[in-house]
Amino acid sequence: MNVFKEMGCSVGKVSAYPRFLGNRKGKVFGYGVLLIFFYFFLAYLISGVIFLARIGGLGKSLEENVPYFRLVDGSLSVERPCYFESGGSLVDIDTSGFFDLEEAYDYARDYQSVIIMDVEKMMLKSNGQIQTAYFSDFGDLDISRDSLKNWIPMIYVSAFLGGILTYIVQVALFFFAILFLALIGLLFNSIIKANLTFGQVYLLGVYSRTLPLAIKALLKLFHVNVPFFWVINFGISLIYLYLAIQHAKKGSQPQNAYVYNPGSSYGQGGGYGQGGTYGQGSGYGQGGSYGQGSGYGQGGSYGQGSGYGQGGGYGQGGSYGQGSGYIQDSYGQGSGYSQDSYGQGSSYGQDSYGQGGSSNSGNTDR
Repeated sequence: MNVFKEMGCSVGKVSAYPRFLGNRKGKVFGYGVLLIFFYFFLAYLISGVIFLARIGGLGKSLEENVPYFRLVDGSLSVERPCYFESGGSLVDIDTSGFFDLEEAYDYARDYQSVIIMDVEKMMLKSNGQIQTAYFSDFGDLDISRDSLKNWIPMIYVSAFLGGILTYIVQVALFFFAILFLALIGLLFNSIIKANLTFGQVYLLGVYSRTLPLAIKALLKLFHVNVPFFWVINFGISLIYLYLAIQHAKKGSQPQNAYVYNPGSSYGQGGGYGQGGTYGQGSGYGQGGSYGQGSGYGQGGSYGQGSGYGQGGGYGQGGSYGQGSGYIQDSYGQGSGYSQDSYGQGSSYGQDSYGQGGSSNSGNTDR
């Protein structure tokens, strides 16, 4: 099964999970790497491309949204003041004067992120931390909007390398997180008594992450925020893992089969046994070496006690027995040719082939 078909089955056909247990470790690892790539592609790469297309690229966005500025010899100059306030963010850049640090600290308390600059200094607030710096501390730095344009190719390269690093970290976190999923899977394995190893449960855990990661990628792509989605994400994987272990247990159980059974030459449920090809009492049945009731069936053409039956070579009750082809009165209930000549104690009776003596238990003649 190729990897794309496996992705489809891992979402829509839980009964296929036991087949994944036959995959090599390298294939399972490759599946996880490819799964994270699809997630990363949808959640980050496509979103980034859409963002760049909307702003017309970094160069155009820089010209349209950033006023001309120059920072040289510890002094900042901006062609026009820049003020922006939205939600918990504030940007205030004005190089026509100076701002008071104590007032700026009080002002910044009402915002989550702050950028305030004047001609000689700046103040930044991020994640609750406030930092201030003087431009003269940066040394002989000469930066302008034009020089930033020259950095744009380097920004793209840095973003690409950063994306690769982020992807590698995502892959590592993916396989690490499945360890916790597999530990819960071992609990399922114990409850269901599926007798799977930790490695097998871990493997099933890799495939159980397919649907949750697809949903998470789509939510990021369309910028949809679902509260406590991490609970939903983990819960979907646990449901898939539980069902997968159940199916793995069913697939490992042997089908009911008849085996050779004590008490018969070919067994109670064997080829010719009870319920076998020739029926319950037929052929080579349950009882003696050639069947309990008859040579060819219970009550068949050679009768219940006839043929090669329970008692002797030509039967306990006679050669053609009770209810046989040769009726009861023609040759007698107890014998084929009489009870004594070939009967219970005769040379062909129960001892020669059955229980009695070598000749018979009575007279040769009536």
